[in-house]
Amino acid sequence: MSPPFQALKNRNYRLYFSGQLVSMIGTWMQSTVLSWLVYRLSHSATWLGIIAFSTQLPAFLASPMAGLVADRKDRRTVLLWVEIIAIIQAFMLAALFFSGKIALWHIAALSIVLGIINAFEMTTRHAFAVDLVGKTDLPSALAFNSVTINGSRMVGPAIAGLLIAPIGEGWCFVLNGLSYLAVILGLLLMKLEKRVALPFLATNPFSQIWDAFQYTRQVPRIARLILLSAFISFFGAPYVVLLPVFAKEALQGDALTLGWLTGTSGLGAICGAFEFASRSESPEAMERKFPIRLILVGLSLATLGASSQLWLSLLATFGIGFFMMAIFPSINTTIQQIVDDSYRGRVVSLYTMSFLGTMPLGGLLAGWLADRTSALAVELSFGAIFLIVGITLHLTRNCNYRGK
Repeated sequence: MSPPFQALKNRNYRLYFSGQLVSMIGTWMQSTVLSWLVYRLSHSATWLGIIAFSTQLPAFLASPMAGLVADRKDRRTVLLWVEIIAIIQAFMLAALFFSGKIALWHIAALSIVLGIINAFEMTTRHAFAVDLVGKTDLPSALAFNSVTINGSRMVGPAIAGLLIAPIGEGWCFVLNGLSYLAVILGLLLMKLEKRVALPFLATNPFSQIWDAFQYTRQVPRIARLILLSAFISFFGAPYVVLLPVFAKEALQGDALTLGWLTGTSGLGAICGAFEFASRSESPEAMERKFPIRLILVGLSLATLGASSQLWLSLLATFGIGFFMMAIFPSINTTIQQIVDDSYRGRVVSLYTMSFLGTMPLGGLLAGWLADRTSALAVELSFGAIFLIVGITLHLTRNCNYRGK
């Protein structure tokens, strides 16, 4: 593997990293503000799940086409258009808020638009990393992509918590729209060698997407990694949907409390990303640690579910972020290292689908269960599932090892 900071020696990657960091701070700020606005308007955990579902299900459905576009079109151009459309979406949210007529169905409709944007942005961004730094420095680049996402996940919600009261939700949406300009500027300043994009074939695009599914089936290691990502996303990621409930009800807090919880999770993920980047292990060695990482995620989720103290909840969200980040970059790196270049965009889209498709279903289930039981019971249950799966995989691996 390349040294941890190797990717930052690349000028094009530095431009992209800095632009993404600014933009992602705005994105996480808007996500936190939107969750708070939805809960303020509805007082319902179910509606939090519905909004998450409205964002992530369209992303899941659009991901295969996004992967095909990432394989067949210039990836920088795709990203430029994605950022422009994202600006329009954020400004529409702001306009509706300032009009005084914003309703939950408006938020759900614009969340669908955001989901489609996310499908093209995430799939193209992951495939674009190879164009920027090549395969040698790919682990370093993917680690810093995680730092970007999770650094902003720490800073963005904290900014949201500070700004909601003094300036209101609408101006937060405006600031998010402006933050996309940083990515656009970085993309325009890059000096890239001309990438020869694969031509669109005369065959039906759906048959080209189906080819990627068939290719994945023929590489069982990729298939197993995608299934693991789907499991973690379904039972692990929905805790984010319930954080407003924890902040307001379990901890008797406010928007600032929510910002602390989300930000601490992001801090944990940043530490996890740096820990990943500093390893000299092979992907195979990282995969062998997956069972213990699953157990640690389960313990963190269960701790969040049992906590009524802010310090313990912050410790739990830090643990969730850290231990999840110990798994996801390993999955992404392994897939990108072994996938054939002609299938890269489409296979990356399947990886994207594995979490974008399961997160909304998990979030919807978590919100529905929380309204009928409690958010605490949901997190305790999901944590127990992680513990069972992690322990089972650990025991199975040990039995297989002894058998050999």
